[in-house]
Amino acid sequence: MLIKRIISLCIFLAFTSPLHAVDLGDFTKDIEKQVTDKIKDGLSGTETDQNITNGNPVQKESTQNSDSTDNKNSSKNDGDYVVIHTSKYLSIDAFQKYFKNKVLTLDKTREQNKLKTTNDPYMVFKVVSGVLSDGSNYKENTVPTEFFYQQDENSNYVMENLAVNYYNDIYVCHHLAKQECSSGVMAMWINAFDFPFIIIHTGANAVGSQVLSEEGFKLVPAYVVNEGDVSYNPNQFRVRSYKDETMFSVRGILSDDSLIKELKGKTKECEVNPYHMDPGQPYCKE
Repeated sequence: MLIKRIISLCIFLAFTSPLHAVDLGDFTKDIEKQVTDKIKDGLSGTETDQNITNGNPVQKESTQNSDSTDNKNSSKNDGDYVVIHTSKYLSIDAFQKYFKNKVLTLDKTREQNKLKTTNDPYMVFKVVSGVLSDGSNYKENTVPTEFFYQQDENSNYVMENLAVNYYNDIYVCHHLAKQECSSGVMAMWINAFDFPFIIIHTGANAVGSQVLSEEGFKLVPAYVVNEGDVSYNPNQFRVRSYKDETMFSVRGILSDDSLIKELKGKTKECEVNPYHMDPGQPYCKE
């Protein structure tokens, strides 16, 4: 017992002497420095794990971003539709099933539609989507198409030869969850517009007793996403709608060309004349 007390006293004196107090203080500072360095390394991502290859940090960041992008490009299918966040857009396969080689009659769904005084469709054209376009062949796969549309409220139609591309590689981003984007949605681009159309299915839209658009397919303008936008990806052609706001509703899907032939026999051929006072209005040949 006496020997144990002597040893304990020696240890106590050793650790309470001024010399060892300084040493313990330095040791504490050294531990704090090591912990701080570890935290800094963890925050900056410079600490190397023995099981991870210490490659190019830029390459690693690029890979992570790519993985993140791939995840956000994922979507689920709901029958004929590609579901992106809370919206459902008509898929390429479903578009071909319902619209390929069919004549579409369209009505406007915006405010000006309330001025309509006739029961005739606003626009008529035939979908010829046998050949789809992508970023590499869109010039070759442009489809010349005759469009018939009302020039006034008295059912006077004009015909304009336009070009249409049916894209199979455009990524659609959601207007709320702007980084949730997916391919597989049909994007139809008519060269009279500065944007392609994507297609949704909605219920009837009415104001009071006046129905602005019936239940069914609607054409939604999808604006091209440019650099600097949160949805932008330099490796993908991306578009995004404005709140899924519709421009046209599909009034009828016809299996024969009789309406096209009827309209063609009694309309003027028109084209956009760049020298016209209003280039946005067609110039009709007499």
